[in-house]
Amino acid sequence: MEELIQKLALDEESHRLRRDFLGFTEEDGSRLKALHPHISSFYPQFIDSFYQHLIDFEKNRCFLQEEATVEFLKKNHTAYFNNLTTGIYDKDYISSRLKIALIHHSIGLSLQWYLGVYVRYLSDFLPKIRLLTSDLSEEFTSVVVSFLKVMMFDLGFALDTQKYIETRRLYNLKQYAESILSNIPDGILVLSGSLTILSANQSFLKQFDLATKEVVGNPIEKILNASGLKSRLLEVLGRAGAHSDFFLTIGKSGKEPVKQMQVILMGMRFEEEEGQALLIMKDLSEEERLKAISGGSERRFRKLADVAQSGIILVDSKNIILYFNGSAEKMFGISRDLALERSLHMLLPEAEDFIFSSVTDPLEEQENQFFETQGQRSDGSFFSVEVSASISNEPSGPLTTLVVRDLTRPKQFEDELLYVANYDALTGLPNRTQLIDLLSRAISQTERNDEQIALLFLDLDRFKGINDSMGHAIGDTLLVEIGKRLSHCLRKGDIVARFGGDEFVILLKDLDKEINIEQIAEKILDELAQSFEIDQNQIFMNGSIGISIYPNDGDTADLLLRRAEAAMYRAKEIGNSYVSYSPEIGTLPERRFIMERDLRLALEREEFELYFQPQIDLQTGTLVGAEALIRWRHPEKGWILPEQFIPMAESTGLIVPIGAWVIRAACNQIKLWKDTGFDPIRLTVNVSVKQFERGRLTETFESSLIEYGVDGRFLEMEVTESVLLKHSLTADNLRDLLRLGIRTSIDDFGTGYSSLSSLKKLPVYKLKIDRSFVTPLQEDPDIRAITNAIITMAAALRLKTIAEGVETQEQFDILKKLGCDEIQGYYFSTPLPNLEFLKWVQDRKSIEGS
Repeated sequence: MEELIQKLALDEESHRLRRDFLGFTEEDGSRLKALHPHISSFYPQFIDSFYQHLIDFEKNRCFLQEEATVEFLKKNHTAYFNNLTTGIYDKDYISSRLKIALIHHSIGLSLQWYLGVYVRYLSDFLPKIRLLTSDLSEEFTSVVVSFLKVMMFDLGFALDTQKYIETRRLYNLKQYAESILSNIPDGILVLSGSLTILSANQSFLKQFDLATKEVVGNPIEKILNASGLKSRLLEVLGRAGAHSDFFLTIGKSGKEPVKQMQVILMGMRFEEEEGQALLIMKDLSEEERLKAISGGSERRFRKLADVAQSGIILVDSKNIILYFNGSAEKMFGISRDLALERSLHMLLPEAEDFIFSSVTDPLEEQENQFFETQGQRSDGSFFSVEVSASISNEPSGPLTTLVVRDLTRPKQFEDELLYVANYDALTGLPNRTQLIDLLSRAISQTERNDEQIALLFLDLDRFKGINDSMGHAIGDTLLVEIGKRLSHCLRKGDIVARFGGDEFVILLKDLDKEINIEQIAEKILDELAQSFEIDQNQIFMNGSIGISIYPNDGDTADLLLRRAEAAMYRAKEIGNSYVSYSPEIGTLPERRFIMERDLRLALEREEFELYFQPQIDLQTGTLVGAEALIRWRHPEKGWILPEQFIPMAESTGLIVPIGAWVIRAACNQIKLWKDTGFDPIRLTVNVSVKQFERGRLTETFESSLIEYGVDGRFLEMEVTESVLLKHSLTADNLRDLLRLGIRTSIDDFGTGYSSLSSLKKLPVYKLKIDRSFVTPLQEDPDIRAITNAIITMAAALRLKTIAEGVETQEQFDILKKLGCDEIQGYYFSTPLPNLEFLKWVQDRKSIEGS
């Protein structure tokens, strides 16, 4: 009782505030005290009458079946009503009110019962009070109001007690739930609708060596690195009952995935709250380790199998079942209603021997106990189970939480693990591990048969553009369809494997020396070039194939794979082609290393220069700008063209500092032109995707403009369509640059996947028509129609157009007729170094002047 009073903060000040709020004064107390001697003798009769009234109601009758209970309640209620009018409302009075409320709760009488009590009380006693106050209506009214005040005073304590009981019940349920979660050896996360982690159990924290404060409140992708997990979570999110069970390799965010895990996802929704998801992770690598330690023992292997089917049972000190979850229902074939309040012995006959055999003090909490025993289903059949048991002490007595797992599926589970280890989850093709094993076996067989093996290493060209523009779902479907098409165009017995990402490897076995392997590679590229129809999208793909042959190019699986991959990179440089391995290709890695080293030195030694190609207004023929193009003067190798070193700069990330150099050099050149009296013109610089990703692009432009005192209107930035589509921050970057005066044009327009909607949303002002459209303008009417459509569309969107690669008078005339705004190309000038460019400008002015 003292604990309840303390929890409810019922001190003297609290009593006074309650009475003041009800307007209960000393006069009210005196009025009731004066009435007390006249009505107290009626209380026993009232209580008998009221309890008969209670028993007449069938719903209440079940609480009042025992005579001793009824007499106990009558005695307490007689005292309760007797105290109501004594006029003394101190701490003892409050305690008596709380005691009655607790008694009502203990026998199951609900709070609404109070209203019936007070109504009955007033119905019986108001006539008596009326007689006592004779015809003094004012006095009668005052007495009734005093009665109502003290009843409301009492009802407040009943409400407080009920609230306390409910809060304690919820707290106990929370403690039970936390006890259950802490005993499950699998990692468990609860995620919000935005995939923010709401809670994590101890097993998850141990799996990834994390602390609660690092996890809770963070998005899941900031905590875990698991390809495909986010999309699967979104599929089940908020769909009550939605379920997904699969296998993933998972690691901490920022690190390589290393843990093989079984993952179970479940969608949850609680009334009007946002959808949530439950994520359960079982560490399969640990399972395999335990299996190896046990020497293949079936018993040790089964101990960790089938976590998703765990049953959870809560029992009291007498092993009476208090809680029984849905998985336990399925496992034992018995409904929850039938299991509750029954003995654990009927389900786990031997469990008591394990649970309490090591308990020396039943009041002391024990370590978790793990044991195997026999479970008994409702049909009498027995099955092996693993049990994790934990005893905790609660106010009501010791409780035991049991986590039960069915151990009848180890072989099936082992097969699933074997499949996951050897086959690609998306395409169903052999994965890298399985390919190496199959290749090694094929080499052993071929050694005996004097035959050949060929490896064709296929890398898809521009597959990343599909993912970026159409989404990963279409990209995944495309990979599946490519796997099928490759399999269908090969002989029976040949193997197609997914090596990773957008790479496939074809293993051709039992080859006669007369077979032309290059014809097979050509056939594969032809098949790949046929269109794919996916979700009403027509997609065209190309690829690059590297070929290595056993035994000519290597005698081990690893060497053949490395040499086929090296040949593939050479084919990729050519584009949509195949290349067979040769010793010269074997030196490519060394050449790449030298190129990367020389690029770094070129930055330090300032070996780069800018060349300028004029840009001409097509209608007036006047110079309106120039494109700044980087050139590299190597101290030993001479001039190196951009197409030879830009791909290496992109792949190594050196494009970021090189791109920053171009921006600074362009600003410096504009300043030098201005200082020497040359009228500055607009300079266009190209920006790489890497500069958007991590190059602090806006800061680089702004600092360069400030350093050289250049007006941003003299700078223009060119970006490719892929940059605009890939990066969500692109629009913000472009707006920031526009505020500096720097405008943006889209380079190589028509070769990517831009849409009208994306163009309308972005602050661009010019489209550059790719040279692949300009070159065939005269001969190809279809290309001419497409070019016309681009120019017309740009005009409708109030965008300018510029065509690159213009080399002939015919191209010039067609573009002018179509309404193109600007052109650049060899028709006017090749890219020129600074001095030659200035001479070209002066010569042109002289011609125009004459």
